[in-house]
Amino acid sequence: MELSTAAKRPEAPRPARESRGDPVRSTLGFYFSEIGDGPVLSQAQEQAIARGFRARRAAVHAVLAGLPFTGTTLIERWRTQQPSAIRPFRLLTNTTHANAESAARTAEATIRRVERRLRRRPPKTPRTRADEAAWDRFESRQRSDLLALDLSVDFYRHVESALRSRLRELDAAARPQASALARRRCDELGFPIRRLRQRMRTLESLCSARDEARNEFARHNLKLVIKFAKEFRNLGVPFPDLIQEGNLGLLRAIELFDPDRGHKFSTYALWWIRQSLVRALQKQARTVRLPSHVNERLYQVVGASSRLTGKLGRRPTSRELGRETGLRAERVDQLRALQKMPLSLDQPPDPSGAQALHELLPDPHVGSPLDLADAARDRRAVGALLARLDARERAVITRRFGFNGEERVTLQHVARELGVSREWVRKLEKQALSKLRRWAEARRSNGG
Repeated sequence: MELSTAAKRPEAPRPARESRGDPVRSTLGFYFSEIGDGPVLSQAQEQAIARGFRARRAAVHAVLAGLPFTGTTLIERWRTQQPSAIRPFRLLTNTTHANAESAARTAEATIRRVERRLRRRPPKTPRTRADEAAWDRFESRQRSDLLALDLSVDFYRHVESALRSRLRELDAAARPQASALARRRCDELGFPIRRLRQRMRTLESLCSARDEARNEFARHNLKLVIKFAKEFRNLGVPFPDLIQEGNLGLLRAIELFDPDRGHKFSTYALWWIRQSLVRALQKQARTVRLPSHVNERLYQVVGASSRLTGKLGRRPTSRELGRETGLRAERVDQLRALQKMPLSLDQPPDPSGAQALHELLPDPHVGSPLDLADAARDRRAVGALLARLDARERAVITRRFGFNGEERVTLQHVARELGVSREWVRKLEKQALSKLRRWAEARRSNGG
C-alpha cells in the first residue's frame, strides 16, 4: 500500500577510487560519455515530453485533491501561513501582485466550503451503497474545488510526502497489537481503509508514470547542466558537486516549465540551473559566507576577468574590469580581495608538510627575544635596588607599585597591612623612592 517513492533524481557521480587492473576511466569521464550518447531534442519533442509529464502529474494531483487529508492540510497551511498577505503566493499558482487580493478572497471562500464539507463528511466505515455514493460525491466535489484553486506544485509535493509518511506508519501499525495506533492514523487521514487502499494503488501507478516522464525529460537535458556548471568551476565547489546542484535546478525547471508558452526548455531552465549553482557556491564555497549581492558581483568580476584574460592575453587591470562590469575600480579591487580563500592554520605552507602554518606566524602577545632580554635585565636591576632597602621600605614599594606580580594597592591599604597611619606610609614611600633614585643615578654614572 505504500506510495511510490519520489522520482529518482539524475545523480552526478562523484570521483571514486579506481580499481587496480582497470585502465582507468574516471567516474566523471564515464558520466560524460554516458550522457553524450543521448539525442538532442527538438523544441517540438521537448514540448511533447513536457505535456506528457504535466498530464501525468495532473492525474496525480486529481487523486490527491479528492482526499480529506489534502483538504485538512490545505486548511491548516492557509490558516497558519503568516503574514496573511503572502498566502496566495505560497499556495496558489500564477499569483501576481495585481491579482493577489482577489485570489486570496476566492481561496478563502473555497477553503471555508471545504471546511464545512469536511465537518459533514460521510461515515468512516461505509456500510451501504448509499454511504459509498456519499463518499464518491465528497471526493468529486472536493476535487473540483481544489483543482479550481490551482494549488502550487510545492503544496501537492508536501501533501504527497506527508501522506507517504502516514501510510508507512499505518503499515507498521497494521499488526493486531497495534490496532489502536492504526485506527488513530486512519482518523488522521479521514478516509475509510478500503477506499484508501484503492486510492493508494491508483496513486502508485500514476506516480510511477509521472516519475518516468520526469526522468526521461531530465535525461535528455543533463548536458545542459554540464554546460552551465563548467562556468562555475574553480570557485571553491568541486565540479561533481556543481553537477549535482545543477541537476536539482534542472528538476525544478522541469516541474515549473509550461510548454504552452512556446519557449524552448533550455531558455527557461537556464535561470533555474544558474540559480541552483549560485546558491551552492554561496553556501559551500567559503568558510565565511558572503551576502548574496556581494557574491553576484564577485562572480560578475570573475567572469569578466576570465573573458578579458583570453582576449588580452594578460590579467586585466581594475580599470579594464570596471569598464567591463560597470563597477568603480575601487569596488573591483575590494571584490578581488574577497576572492582570496581563508587558509587553515593547521595547513602546511609547503608540500613537505614539515610545519603547520600557525607554527610560523608571530604571536602578537609575545615580545621579541631582544625585548625579553632587556626586560629580564631591568627586573634584575630593580630587584638589586630593592634588596638594599630595609624590610618596611621594601614592603611599601613592592605593594604600592605591584612588584613580584602583586597587585598595586593604595596608601590606606598598605597602612592597614602594616598597622601604621596613612601619613607614615606616605613618608616612608617618599623616603624609599629618594634612595632608589640616588642609587640608580650612581649606578648609571658608574656604567652599571
